[in-house]
Amino acid sequence: LSFSVNVLNFLWHGFHYPNSLPCRQSFIYILLLLTLCYHAYLHLEDIPKKHVVLAFWASSDAASRVEAGELDAFAANADEEQFCLVSVNLDRSENLFREIIRRDNLKAGAQYHVNKDEAVKITEAYHLDNGFKSFLIDPEGSIIATNPTSVTLTQVLRN
Repeated sequence: LSFSVNVLNFLWHGFHYPNSLPCRQSFIYILLLLTLCYHAYLHLEDIPKKHVVLAFWASSDAASRVEAGELDAFAANADEEQFCLVSVNLDRSENLFREIIRRDNLKAGAQYHVNKDEAVKITEAYHLDNGFKSFLIDPEGSIIATNPTSVTLTQVLRN
């Protein structure tokens, strides 16, 4: 805020308008950010690790849409400290995506829509040319299953 409001900039510079180096106080902001990052780094081990399902779907692909609903239902009943769902929609229209979330009664917090350019990149990166997939990722970050069923998810979470 101090960088864009002239009155605050005036106060920071001892009731003088800066003549050559505006926003000299930026070092304070940088120091604050570095301090916050350092404290977050110290407490990384305290963050609980979870199994994550990364699911890709689109309304044009009926099988992936049904799977998105099943995974959403599983996530609603799963232990949040052990399991997390990240469901990525690749529809061309965000309005269509929002309507499907509403109609299918999906949990909006786990559903994400990407624009057309990002969808092309994701399709190439995750090899989704032959159909949409979902991936089960363990707490260490390794993919341990592709297109996991609720039975597979239940077994993995019990171990």
